[in-house]
Amino acid sequence: MTMCWAFLLIEALVLVEINVGLLKKNKVKFEDGELEIISIRTMAEETLGEWGGALATITYVFLGYTSMIAYISKSGEILCHLINLPESVLGFFFTSLFTILISVGGTKATDQVNQWLTALMIGSYD
Repeated sequence: MTMCWAFLLIEALVLVEINVGLLKKNKVKFEDGELEIISIRTMAEETLGEWGGALATITYVFLGYTSMIAYISKSGEILCHLINLPESVLGFFFTSLFTILISVGGTKATDQVNQWLTALMIGSYD
């Protein structure tokens, strides 16, 4: 477990180093309280070339889709234990609810709900 945290820390430090290096290279200035955002794709393209940027994009899209599928599947399973309905119906309900939340409430409301659910999840561990 400690080794995993060490790899995550090293990865974060490498990303910071690349990001700061690209900011200095492009002579980005801190104006009006905002910095230019450098994406993972841009960092990968600058350090690994065109193929690296494409690979980073494909990897992050794959990660996003697999995470979404895992959340939908597990939410259906958890809700199935609380409500006596099929997992697939509850997974669809969960996804529809969050789709409406994101569409109507925007990212701020979604972030607040996500923080609340995360706190509930952490609080449920005894």
